[in-house]
Amino acid sequence: MFMTGKDNEMAAQQEGVHDKQQKQLLRKENEEKRQQQTMEDEYEPSSSSTKKRTNKTEIGCHTALFTKHVTSALDRNQTSDREALRLMIPIAAALGHDPSSLTVSRSTIQRARKKARTVGTGGKHPKAFSLCCGPSKSPNIPIFKRFKEVWERIKLDNFSKLELTSSTDDFRENTVSFLTNFVDLKSQVRDDYEELIELTMIILGDPPKTIHWRAPGPVHHARWMAKLIYAIKIYLFRHQKEIFSLTAKEESQLKRFVQFGALLYTKSWIQAPCAAEAPGGDLLLWKNLQQYQSIDHDISIAAQKILQNHMWYLSDETVSLALFSDEVSPIEKQKIITGFGIEPSERHVRGDPSLLQIEDVSLGHFSTRRSQNLLTKLQIGHSFLVLPPEQWNDNTDYQKGKQRINDLRVVNDTAERGVKLFEDYNRLLTKNEKEKQFILQVVEANRKVIPAQTTKKSVICAVSV
Repeated sequence: MFMTGKDNEMAAQQEGVHDKQQKQLLRKENEEKRQQQTMEDEYEPSSSSTKKRTNKTEIGCHTALFTKHVTSALDRNQTSDREALRLMIPIAAALGHDPSSLTVSRSTIQRARKKARTVGTGGKHPKAFSLCCGPSKSPNIPIFKRFKEVWERIKLDNFSKLELTSSTDDFRENTVSFLTNFVDLKSQVRDDYEELIELTMIILGDPPKTIHWRAPGPVHHARWMAKLIYAIKIYLFRHQKEIFSLTAKEESQLKRFVQFGALLYTKSWIQAPCAAEAPGGDLLLWKNLQQYQSIDHDISIAAQKILQNHMWYLSDETVSLALFSDEVSPIEKQKIITGFGIEPSERHVRGDPSLLQIEDVSLGHFSTRRSQNLLTKLQIGHSFLVLPPEQWNDNTDYQKGKQRINDLRVVNDTAERGVKLFEDYNRLLTKNEKEKQFILQVVEANRKVIPAQTTKKSVICAVSV
């Protein structure tokens, strides 16, 4: 069949339209590739003048786009560097930046996030376990995992206590006495607390009449108590070498950690949830750590540095909790009352570490006029303050106040929340263990600043700080 001239003309037009569409499609694909390449690669200007301008843009990009709130939000929302790149380019364009002049790539985003994580979390002092046994390169501590696998074969009646020197006698006697009295007074103790108490008494050579052996459970970096429980169990059964063998180095490291934990840590940990004992307990721990320097200098110094950053209950706003303690002497309580007349200085929510350097420091040194506000906030009557501390227990206001203080929770004893956080972010943004710890801290800080259920106004207020 032959085509007419009109048919030929129509066919040519259709072919032209088709070619035009193909060219447009090809042009669009090339444009998309070019934009993708621009996002993937850093922009490298040729002329010196352009280079100078680009450096300014780079600085502006990092300061304007990669703030601590932006990088922490990327971590919190589990956004990879590649996904962040696809987000930041259009956001920068919407903010008036020329995307082609921005030095934004996966590498620059990764560096900005790493820097923000490190700066945001601050330099953490080495903790006792890492100091004794070295940092772990995985969530599952190898020696604990090995021990858990052979637990069923362990002979539970064949254990050996910790061998201590005479320099630790005072620590040992105080700890055993405290734990014995604590168990006698507390009819109900949570399982993991009970296990830590029993294991500490066993390792210190004063085991309870009945021992409740529990199979090793999960362990995580956030649960310091779990580490100590594992370490004590391993050290108790260290002589069963046919079942679980330790190297000389491992045994030495565990002994160092277990000794510190059993002599100092267990008592402080068990006592921590008691609101009235928190200020006195923290101050006593500080003094004990100073004495412990003669036994293990490095652990003592590391622990002191950490405690200096967590003096929540040695601030002038919370030290009044000690007024309701049965362990604080009447003389010490009177010193706190005397401090109510001292004009407060700059507010230190976490306490003023410089006060710890006072020779023979006492709870009274932390008290100021601001300390009395705690009683007002908790609606505790002040009538007992005019009486000698020895007579306070007969005062109605004091009795009601003591009950109210005993009902307070002064620690967030929910390690499961930290475990859940780790499960959510483990192996997600990085496989580097150190970087992973930074991410967890950044995400937690971001959650505190910007809650999950929030409004535009609250977010603006949060990021404006």
